[in-house]
Amino acid sequence: MKVLIAINSDHERKLIESVLNNDENVEGIISCSNGEQALDHIKYDKPDAVVLDIIIPGVDGVTVLEEIRELKKKRDIKTIVIASVKSDNIISKAFQAGADYAMIKPYDVNALKRRLLDMFTPGSIVDEGIESQINDSYIEQKVSVILNNTGIYPNLKGYKYLKTAILYGYKDEKILEGVTKVLYPRIARENNTTGDRVERAIRHAIESAWKKYGGNDFYEKMGFPDKEKKQRPTNSEYIYAVLEYLKNTIISN
Repeated sequence: MKVLIAINSDHERKLIESVLNNDENVEGIISCSNGEQALDHIKYDKPDAVVLDIIIPGVDGVTVLEEIRELKKKRDIKTIVIASVKSDNIISKAFQAGADYAMIKPYDVNALKRRLLDMFTPGSIVDEGIESQINDSYIEQKVSVILNNTGIYPNLKGYKYLKTAILYGYKDEKILEGVTKVLYPRIARENNTTGDRVERAIRHAIESAWKKYGGNDFYEKMGFPDKEKKQRPTNSEYIYAVLEYLKNTIISN
């Protein structure tokens, strides 16, 4: 399929492009940052799917959807709209104008990819719907997956402390400016232990995982080279790497 990404944010477009480029089902990607360009690409490049920011400069997203709806009388075009806020009025207008699906920021770019692929999978049914906002339980689940993919499992003593540290950092990165003086003592108080023990347990978990799994594909995705070329990540390096990976797979306002 050929996909048009019509979104004003350069960062957001590039992130979606990077995820779609890795899929063999995507034959081509077209990008633009305003409504006029989107209409030109839809008319002349004939994309199979359009990912459209409902609030986009120039011709607004609803108008673009209305134009697509007219073109749908001659050829099938799937549309996913992106909205910054869950406004019932805006989303309602988008669906009335012919949108197939809506995603509300913040959203997981991998979920966006899955919705697109579902639309073009024979026998798959994608009802008109809205991808709900990402909540705390989703982020916690995402962190657990990352920890497991890097070899840090719940049986390790530092797993719980490390997971808590990452979740705190996700909610407020300023807390990471004082890892030793602020973050570790805070986790320690919640677990009736000391900051030093929290720090040692996290270090042990990272060290154990690095010896066994360091250099695997997931570590490379997080920016860590082959373990033969670099020592294990420090506690702070690992936490920051996980947070960066989270930010690069979840698009927020």
